[in-house]
Amino acid sequence: MENGEYATWATLFENHCQAYMVHDHLTSAVDTTLSTAEKALWSRLDALVRQWIYSTISTDLLHTILEPKQTAKDAWERLEGLFQDNKHSRAVYVGAGELKKLAGQLSNVGAPVTNQRLVLQLISGLNESYDGIATILQQSNPLPHFYEARSRLILEETRKSKHATAAGTALYSASSSSDQRSDNSSNSGGGRNSSRKNNN
Repeated sequence: MENGEYATWATLFENHCQAYMVHDHLTSAVDTTLSTAEKALWSRLDALVRQWIYSTISTDLLHTILEPKQTAKDAWERLEGLFQDNKHSRAVYVGAGELKKLAGQLSNVGAPVTNQRLVLQLISGLNESYDGIATILQQSNPLPHFYEARSRLILEETRKSKHATAAGTALYSASSSSDQRSDNSSNSGGGRNSSRKNNN
């Protein structure tokens, strides 16, 4: 799902939730003042909205956002944050998604991966161009949550991409200006030679 597709999906999903009067499950946590029966109803409806989310996104996205004891609001906000962060980036998103999928598989066989190990593994998979942000993350005490670390890496990747684009544009402009000066110089020299011949 790309950013444009996500915007369409999100609009249609919100409309669907509004039609079934469960849109508040995307924006609010359970009200602690509800009675036991009302909380049970809220929990059942929240599970329904979560299932709608899980069943209408790709498997890769599902593995990326899925967490135990997740509410519909949690899933909705993580999905929203993923696409907001991902406007200019794909590499970190893909790598983080694969790592999260592997952690989920280990958890399913009784070997859960802690947030600390997940974040450190994410950092260790980075190349040397990310040494700066990797050091900052490693020295954080406590380590940030996996999703926060992923977001900060995506922001760094976006910054690098913008700098690379700006450098390429500047190089092209400088090259074009140099070519233009060279052409002007050649034309000027040709004009002077022609003038001397005519005078002779």
